[in-house]
Amino acid sequence: KSRHEKCEGAVTVDDVRDTIPRPTADKIIENLIKDGQVVKVTSNKKEILFYTDPAYKLKVHPDFTESWRKISVEGLDDKKIWEFLDKQGHYGLMKNTPRQSHLTNKPRRGGRRPDTMKHNQHVAHKLEDYSESATKK
Repeated sequence: KSRHEKCEGAVTVDDVRDTIPRPTADKIIENLIKDGQVVKVTSNKKEILFYTDPAYKLKVHPDFTESWRKISVEGLDDKKIWEFLDKQGHYGLMKNTPRQSHLTNKPRRGGRRPDTMKHNQHVAHKLEDYSESATKK
């Protein structure tokens, strides 16, 4: 529950088994699943536990669920569904839809600067010029 409240996401069954002895962990997980506090989902061969918050449990009238299952939207594309909903006066879906954010381009790094000769002024008195001796050979 604390991970859910902190928005840290789900917990894998392996993580639970690593922190608690395996038989105890399995018993605890099974009890939480039976109580309906946790849902176990298998994804990519990993078992993941999701917390189900009782505050979000919604009781839906059986007539509504029955009529929901009767409606077939096969063969209809999104545009036709939107037109039908608009004709029926159901415009609330448009206002509450999450807006897609445009992906922002990452700022490009500047091009690589050419290497320039660095002058070390603190050792300038120790430097010797060998250009004359190289030309004499």
